[in-house]
Amino acid sequence: PVGYDWTSDDAFTETAGFTMNMPESGDMKVLLLSDLHISFFFNDKTFKFIDKMIKRTDPNLIVLMGDNVGYLWNHKSCAQFIKRIDSYKIPWAPIIGNHDGSGKANRNYIAKMLSDATANSVYCMFNYGPNSLEKFSGNYFVNLKNGGDIAHTLYMISSGKQSGEGTHYPRIPELQTKWLEWAQEGNGYLPSSIFTHIPLKEFDLAWQSGEHLFGERHEKVYGPDDTADFFASAKSGGTKNIFAAHDHYNNYSVMYQGVQLTYTLHSSFSRVSYEYWGFKKIIRGGTMLTIKPDGTTTQEHIYA
Repeated sequence: PVGYDWTSDDAFTETAGFTMNMPESGDMKVLLLSDLHISFFFNDKTFKFIDKMIKRTDPNLIVLMGDNVGYLWNHKSCAQFIKRIDSYKIPWAPIIGNHDGSGKANRNYIAKMLSDATANSVYCMFNYGPNSLEKFSGNYFVNLKNGGDIAHTLYMISSGKQSGEGTHYPRIPELQTKWLEWAQEGNGYLPSSIFTHIPLKEFDLAWQSGEHLFGERHEKVYGPDDTADFFASAKSGGTKNIFAAHDHYNNYSVMYQGVQLTYTLHSSFSRVSYEYWGFKKIIRGGTMLTIKPDGTTTQEHIYA
C-alpha cells in the first residue's frame, strides 16, 4: 500500500481528491469507457475504437470504469493503457475493477502504476486512497468547479478484487461507506455522481420497480446481495447518478428513489474478451455524462 493513513474521525483534506475547472463556454462532457480489458496483445481494434469515440465526442474528461487491463502480463498491459490514454492529452480518471489485478501484478501494484502516472502526467487523476482499504485501493474524488465554486463532485469508488468467485460478491465494507460519508461531508453534500465498477444491488431493485429511462437488460445483476447502507449514504449525501459496468450485456438506465442508476456501454473489442466470455452479439460504445454549469446532469449512450 502506498496511500495515506485514514480513519473516519480524521479531518477532511482536499488532497484526497482533485479539482478541475469546468469549461467557460458551457457544459462539461464526461466520456465513460468500460471494461476495456487491455491484455498486452491484440488491442488494435479497441484502441482504434477509442480514437474514433474521442474524436466523435470531444470530451473534457474521460472516466475509465474499471477492468481496464488484466490477464497474464497485466503490468505490461497497464503500461500500454496508460501511454495510450495519456496520449489524447485530455484529463482522465480511472477506477479499478475486479479484473485489473488478475495477472502477475495484484491490484495494489496496478494502483501504484496509476499513482505514478498521476505524478508524471498533467492529465491522469488517480489517488491510491486510504491504506486501511488495501483490498479496495483507488478511492478518490474530482471536484468540478464553475467560477470558483464546486458545481458537481465525481466520486471514484473501488469495487475490490472479486474475480474467481463466481456469482458470489461480498458486502461493501463498512469502511468504504464511511469513506464516502467522510468525503461527502467534507465537500459540503453537493450534487454528485458515483462511479463504481461492480453494480449495487439497487441496480436490480431499480429494474423491478424504478422508472426505466433507456437501455436494455440482457443478464442478471452480478453484485453484492445487500448494498442498502452504501446506497442510503450516497443518496442522503447528494448523489444524483450512480454508474456501473462489469455486467457486459446490461446497458440500462433507471431512476430509483431520486437517483439515476446507469450501466455504461461495453467498450472493448479485445480478443481476450471474446475468448474468456465467449462473446457473440454485444452492444458497444461509450456513455456520455453532461454536467451543466449549475451542476445538473444529463446522460446518453454513444453507440459504436
